[in-house]
Amino acid sequence: MLDQYNGALSGALKRGLEIIEEIRRFFSKDAFVSTLTNLIRELLETASFGMALTTPQVLVILGKPNVGKSTIINAILGEERMLVHQEPGTTRDYVSEVISVEGIPFELVDTAGIRPTHDTLEAMSIEMTQEQLQRADKVIAVFDNARPFDKEDDEILRTLHAWLMVKTSGDLPQKAHTHAIIPVVNKCDLPAILDKRRVESALQRPVCTLSALNKGGFDELNTRLVEEFDTVYKPMRPVVFNKRQCQLLAKADSFMEKNKECLISRHRTSEALHVIDGLKKIFTACLNGHH
Repeated sequence: MLDQYNGALSGALKRGLEIIEEIRRFFSKDAFVSTLTNLIRELLETASFGMALTTPQVLVILGKPNVGKSTIINAILGEERMLVHQEPGTTRDYVSEVISVEGIPFELVDTAGIRPTHDTLEAMSIEMTQEQLQRADKVIAVFDNARPFDKEDDEILRTLHAWLMVKTSGDLPQKAHTHAIIPVVNKCDLPAILDKRRVESALQRPVCTLSALNKGGFDELNTRLVEEFDTVYKPMRPVVFNKRQCQLLAKADSFMEKNKECLISRHRTSEALHVIDGLKKIFTACLNGHH
């Protein structure tokens, strides 16, 4: 499948070079400039999907102690790999496994629960959790249906907001990161005490309800994990596979946006030729490095 996508990407990049030559031949043809812009943006749309196929997204499970994180992972893996115990704080170190959801690979990371503690060993584990969180592409944030919202849950929400701010460098483009956090309410086989609306309001996302013990609700969780790729996944559509390709195409998009006026002007030929040469170099570099 990767070979097929690579072939389609090669074809799209070559088509981009052809359009650049058409812009060189027919100055002030707005249609060619628009066609090239659309091609670049359609390719950039596929980058998260392509990179997820080739490099597993890091998926961290976060929650206060004894919320059922390890039971959730056991249900996902289909076997008892994690230590499940009634004593809060049993998971001391992080444990990771590679899984596949609808053909998309993830590195699933279980972590120690986050809460204030005076226990030195637990504090070290929580620090390790924070380190794993910095690697995360996505976070499953777990809350307990059978317990009221408390200070530990509030700490989880603060941790998530801080992570998202770092992930987006202080900016919060909702569209780009709307899939980054999946709030999960576990133990839904028990009477509901948690105020789910408080979680949904804080994270601006509907909760996914699970009973990890009874293995219920995981179809919805899987759907949420891969929903951002639904509109991208089309057979034989050209797909961007690596960060370098993505950076080059983002550079081309920015370059086009900045210099669009000179490309469609009849009176700025020398400037336009400079821009065209720059675009050609970017597309050639992307084409040479796609294998």
